[in-house]
Amino acid sequence: MPKASIAITFAQLRVGDVAGFAQKFSPKMVAGFAKLSGNYNPLHTDPVFAAKTEFKKPIAYGMQAGALFSRLLGMYLPGKYGICLSQTLSFHKPIYFNTKVSVEGKVLQKVESLHLAKIETKIFNSADNELLVSGEALVKLLK
Repeated sequence: MPKASIAITFAQLRVGDVAGFAQKFSPKMVAGFAKLSGNYNPLHTDPVFAAKTEFKKPIAYGMQAGALFSRLLGMYLPGKYGICLSQTLSFHKPIYFNTKVSVEGKVLQKVESLHLAKIETKIFNSADNELLVSGEALVKLLK
């Protein structure tokens, strides 16, 4: 992770630009999200409960995956001059503990008059490149 946000301006941003990073969903990270969100649903926190579900073991929070898009937009694409106005999320597959993922963004469109960018957001399982989460973000660039 960069020590400081990337500083891409609207003029520098290009349709087709891509950025990303990798993240592992450790049990500690999932437990931290439970504490932060106050959501202690046993599907995420109780292996005995989760074993009796279709998932067979605990899964990470979907909104935790969505939070990684916040990091993508705020730190990498476009970085410090961007403010996220909206983010859609589609959850395709569960993310199990200790899964390493690739978080990726791609600029799809720019709206010059409003300094807006539409960015495709995706999370893949790093082991098999399976799509886990997808969406689109609408980002306003302040500079």
